[in-house]
Amino acid sequence: MKKRSNEAQQEMVGFVLIVIIVVVALMVFLVISIKKPAENVGSKVSENLLSSLMMLSTDCSVSASEIDNVEDLIKDCYDGDRLCKNLNMRACGYLNESLVAIMADLADADNNIESYDLNIFWTDDEAIQSILLVKGGECNQTGGAIFGATRLIRVSSGNINVQLNICNS
Repeated sequence: MKKRSNEAQQEMVGFVLIVIIVVVALMVFLVISIKKPAENVGSKVSENLLSSLMMLSTDCSVSASEIDNVEDLIKDCYDGDRLCKNLNMRACGYLNESLVAIMADLADADNNIESYDLNIFWTDDEAIQSILLVKGGECNQTGGAIFGATRLIRVSSGNINVQLNICNS
């Protein structure tokens, strides 16, 4: 009889250990899923916003005949920081000023935007060169989502990448 009693006790201890291991594993999984950082998600909204931003007309005119849009102004900034003839201001300075104001207005207009960053940089097969970075706010990594979009502008010596990331609360 004693032998069966010991076997039963061993089985109970084994069962309790398995239950404890399963509970601990579930708790670890729960903690990880609750503290999951925001995911970078492709979004039609951010893609449309970036496309609209790139087509937005500016007050800068590098050539005497037409006003540049933001995409043209980025090219002018990269291509030797040309002069906006009608404003007597360099393209990079005007681009920075304009994008800071536009992005701040956008964040003020939409209460869901917690933070944003607009990163413009040139790349080729071997190098990366920063052109401009506009940031606003701080992204709380424990809640909302990061919506991102990228636009590629081809230039003769490589590509200009325009990346927009928006963190929603």
